Amino acid sequence: MYLERFDVENSASSEMALLDYIEDIGEKICPDYDFNSKGEVVFYGTSADMRFVNRYNSGIIRLKQDWRKYFENADIKHCLEKISLNDGSEISFAKFWYLILFLYDYSRLQCFAPCQHLSRLPKEELEDFVKFADMVADHEVTISLDIDGKSALRLENKSSINYLMSCCRELPEWLINYDYLSCLSKKQNTNAEWGYYFCELLHEFFDLVGVKRHPLAKWSDNEKRLLCHILYLTGICTNKNILNYELTEFSTLKTFIKPKKIPTIRTTNRLY
Repeated sequence: MYLERFDVENSASSEMALLDYIEDIGEKICPDYDFNSKGEVVFYGTSADMRFVNRYNSGIIRLKQDWRKYFENADIKHCLEKISLNDGSEISFAKFWYLILFLYDYSRLQCFAPCQHLSRLPKEELEDFVKFADMVADHEVTISLDIDGKSALRLENKSSINYLMSCCRELPEWLINYDYLSCLSKKQNTNAEWGYYFCELLHEFFDLVGVKRHPLAKWSDNEKRLLCHILYLTGICTNKNILNYELTEFSTLKTFIKPKKIPTIRTTNRLY
């Protein structure tokens, strides 16, 4: 089922069910957390699916080939049908399309659009803010918030500022040491690393839905066949030889899923 746009005004529509796979993987790779009234960290699902919808409806997410190349591809459909799940169900062909778009967009942003323009790591800024809170307790302080370089808000009341400072002193350990806040990298990722990361995300989804495979195998042959088609469809791999997997024994695919050196994607995703 191809959609020009999602109907965001009707959250109960059948269209939103097409986002099920995105919600499942989103809760794993970009979960939402907040604090309850007791100051405890609480899991709140994920907003990845709605962020995806906003980007999709804006026409931002574009693959090398359009949606017809997916929905009319008998090989992809056959591969999906051949992948067995532990509960006996099948992977939805339509939902999988939107999952591909999401993982393509998410992984591309993760690899090529990180917050590399920042002069300091997010972790460093938080640590400095905590130190600053202790230094200015007995001084007159104002706090300004700028949006797009223009002043938007200014706090001058000492009581409200002291409250914010007290919150800074009580930042939980997980927030200061959370890997996501300290994973900024100045190294530019390559297409091969992007492909590896995309495949790893897809593998995580397959694990979530319970794909059957040999106990010692990371990928089943049907999963690998599907990967070859998806990598070429998305344009992550431009080498058409990846589709000759039966003759080449997945040699092109192996450069993505089994590289000589396992890459570490240490960049932040600024949109998801």
